[in-house]
Parts: sequence; C-alpha cells; structure tokens
Amino acid sequence: MEKASWERLSRILGGLTPMKSDCGLICGKKCCSVREEGQGMYLFPGEEALYPEGGQWYSVGHSEVEVEHFSGKRPFVLQCRGSCPREERPMACRIFPLAPYLTPEGDLEIVLDEDAIFLCPLVRQKDLEALDLDFRQGVRKVCAHLLEDRSVREAVKSYSARIDDQSRDPWRLFLK
Repeated sequence: MEKASWERLSRILGGLTPMKSDCGLICGKKCCSVREEGQGMYLFPGEEALYPEGGQWYSVGHSEVEVEHFSGKRPFVLQCRGSCPREERPMACRIFPLAPYLTPEGDLEIVLDEDAIFLCPLVRQKDLEALDLDFRQGVRKVCAHLLEDRSVREAVKSYSARIDDQSRDPWRLFLK
C-alpha cells in the first residue's frame, strides 16, 4: 500500500480514541509505555515502509517469534523509545484495543484484541459497546480499506483462525 493510502486511513481515525475521556488514566497508559526489549506494536503488511531505519523515536525489526497476527506470521514490530509523536503512530496503535476479525464466511467484524487482555482493562471488560461509537465505526472503515490489500487480508485470516482456535482453549474459562 502506498504512503498516501496510509495517510488517508490515518486521517479517517483523526482524533478518535476508544473513549471520550483519556482511557490511559485507567491503566497508567500501559499501551503507550515501553515494556520489555523487543516488544512493541506490530505493523500491518507494507506499513514498515513508513518507518525507515534509524528513526528518532522508534526502532523497527521483525518479531523474534512467529505469530499468527493480523500483521502477518513474522511481522515487523515498531518499538518506541519512550513516547511518540501521536500523529505518527502505527495503525495498530491507532485502532488499539480493537482488531479486525474475519468470520468463516469472510465477513469483517471488529473485535476487542484478545492479545491485549493482560494489558488493557477495556479488553478485560469484554464490552465492545463501552468503546466510543465513532471510534468503533472509524476502525471498521479503516479495516475494511486495509482488507482490500491481499497480504493484509491473508494475515487477518490467519489471526482470525488463531482467535477461533484459542477460544476453545480450556484456560480461557478462567478469563470469564
């Protein structure tokens, strides 16, 4: 996807956030803080082109482990060096704590990103409706555009299949 397309998608989300108030006040801005070395936000396929090597506020590299994520099996990971310019955040940050999900029929749904269950209280709350409607609609629109790219669509299919498989794991009962 071209840089102009990423910029257009970023504008769709504009100043939209998961809640009308600052949700970072609930958790101490955990999603925007530096965690362990090598951790960061996954980049969607092709998004790495927006973050050239040697950025002032970030570093980019491949995930150290293979994952079935909506960013691919060996996605690029952007790691902040403390804080970032809000207008330059990667798409996964902009849509957090939501994720695109494809049903077995191939229909797009927007879901709470279960990969963030131990990080985000909004995900643990398990109430998608608690998130701002404009934000949810903006994320849906952006994800619909992203899915037009074949590589993104394949990555989201893999992520969705993993979510389906994990939903049957016995340990998930402890999270209910």
